[in-house]
Amino acid sequence: MELTAKEKLFCYYYFKRGSARQAAVLAGYSESSAAVQGARMMQKQEITSYIKKLGETIPNAAKAGLERIAAGPNNDAIGLVLHGGEITPENLQTLDLVGISEIKRLKDGTFEIKFFDRIKAFSQLAEIYGTEQDNKTSKDFFDVLNNSAKLIEGSETGEDLQEEANRE
Repeated sequence: MELTAKEKLFCYYYFKRGSARQAAVLAGYSESSAAVQGARMMQKQEITSYIKKLGETIPNAAKAGLERIAAGPNNDAIGLVLHGGEITPENLQTLDLVGISEIKRLKDGTFEIKFFDRIKAFSQLAEIYGTEQDNKTSKDFFDVLNNSAKLIEGSETGEDLQEEANRE
């Protein structure tokens, strides 16, 4: 049986808050019957299965978001600045602005764009992956990051890194 939108909302709030009564109120059930409605909902197999599924998908979505912040391109944000912020509602939907934490238009018409901290995103990912997998995965992740930094600094070429990778 397919869950209704209200039941899915209940599941989401239950997952976030851990209280069936609060979840029922936030999903739109009356406060006077929220405790009873919440208890009834938690007895349904479809509801508990959906809550379990949320527990599996939401953390994965959070990881994907952190990965996009940590390593995603900022081309669209830079293009926004270079084009003077002239953007239409139609092309706004095509821009990837996930790495931006804040955009301000200043008095002189220019823009100030602040980005999420990529280092913090990498650190959070390292913590997540460190708890999910063995330390080798985290070490490999930071080796790739370190090698990328060396390339940017110009201390090694891509060929040097490829040779090193082939030796391992």
